[in-house]
Amino acid sequence: YAKRLKQLKYDDRNKQTFNALAEYCARYNAGRLLVDEPPPYRMPERGLLLFGAHGLGKSEFLSRFAAMMDIEIFDARDIAWEFQVGGAAAVDAMLRPHNNADIIIDDIGNEDEALSFGNAFSMATILDKRYRLWSMPNGPRTFLASNADRAAIEKLYGKAALSRIQGMCDVVEFYGPDRRSER
Repeated sequence: YAKRLKQLKYDDRNKQTFNALAEYCARYNAGRLLVDEPPPYRMPERGLLLFGAHGLGKSEFLSRFAAMMDIEIFDARDIAWEFQVGGAAAVDAMLRPHNNADIIIDDIGNEDEALSFGNAFSMATILDKRYRLWSMPNGPRTFLASNADRAAIEKLYGKAALSRIQGMCDVVEFYGPDRRSER
């Protein structure tokens, strides 16, 4: 266990964040396995927004979470590229099979500007759709990671998109220095 924690770069700097994520994973897994336990082990109703500076382990966590829980992970840049190549229909074809499933979108706010037939790509539109899906009874959760803080997300996507994200996601901030530079 200690070796696994070391691989995850767990230390006192991120103890609070790590504990919150470990609790979330336990609740998610119990719900996924249909374990009928009283709170706090019931499936979380909301997804997660992980944000903080680069190199803190947000994408690493989501990658491991995706593998453990069998959740599809999309990179925001890949979604924007798909839009540029094939338009809104291509993005719809990419995401529609997951309308009733939990998904992860990594690196929101870092996608390139993309145009398709004169139309601009909008991550806010995708987030709005995920919010509407989540709002339905037993709707799917959306997990997001971003280097942008809430103010930057609001500037990029608007107040409505930030409000929807905060409605459908528990917000977890990552702190500390770039872990990659410490290698």
